[in-house]
Amino acid sequence: MGLPRNYPPTTTINNEQAVQANGYPIDSSGYIQLPLVGRYKAAGKSLAQLNVDLRKQFAQYLKNPDVIVRVLSYQGQRYSVQGSVLKGGQFYLNDQPTSIYTALGMAGGINDKGANTYVQLVRNGQTYDLNTIELEKAGYSLHKLLVQPNDTIYVSSRENQKIYVMGESGKNQALPIRDQGMTLSDALGESLGINPNSASASRIYVLRTNPNDRHTELYHLNLLSLGDFGLANQFKLRSNDIVYVDATGLTRWQRIVNQIIPFSNALYNIDRLGQ
Repeated sequence: MGLPRNYPPTTTINNEQAVQANGYPIDSSGYIQLPLVGRYKAAGKSLAQLNVDLRKQFAQYLKNPDVIVRVLSYQGQRYSVQGSVLKGGQFYLNDQPTSIYTALGMAGGINDKGANTYVQLVRNGQTYDLNTIELEKAGYSLHKLLVQPNDTIYVSSRENQKIYVMGESGKNQALPIRDQGMTLSDALGESLGINPNSASASRIYVLRTNPNDRHTELYHLNLLSLGDFGLANQFKLRSNDIVYVDATGLTRWQRIVNQIIPFSNALYNIDRLGQ
């Protein structure tokens, strides 16, 4: 029996399972090549629209066609997982929502060198620091934060998660950030406090650089003030923060004098040699 005159060219399917697994790809022009229907434009239509429209198309050739359209993968919509993970690379989004945790799982999870509490999300040129512990405490979960096309998820190494203590502290050093986070009091405590002979307790500074615009913020705390002293135990430090303990005015003056005296002696000796 011949085909009806308006019957379009058919697409032969030799392997039903292969089609179910791979689906029908949409070409760069937004068209799908389907059995019976032929070349069909899918670009710009929602799944609901495609279901209704294709059901009508197949109804011209089949009785009560059962059409269900779903997306197997978004070949043009990718995201990337990089850094301290087991299998970093690019991954495709599909029609199922993908959370940050799911994306990390697709990359094999965080390796033993990764900072599992510090994850960065780069989206539309902006970098967001995701402290998993702090987010969980605030009632947020990375299970609810969904990946968008072109996102980059970066897991930093523990070695990169440090705070720097400088100036008139008991011990100048780079401190690894604890998994549960660190406050200004924690950083000063692990650095043997401030030097009682040279430090100015009224001039404690925290320098913080925004990774998005490289803008630096400067925070000043006066530990002689009861209010600021209590605030030091609540001030949450971030990766790459610099804690600087300034010197007293007398200490500064002594250092200036110590630099001037050798220079003055040298000038005096030169002057004597010239006589």
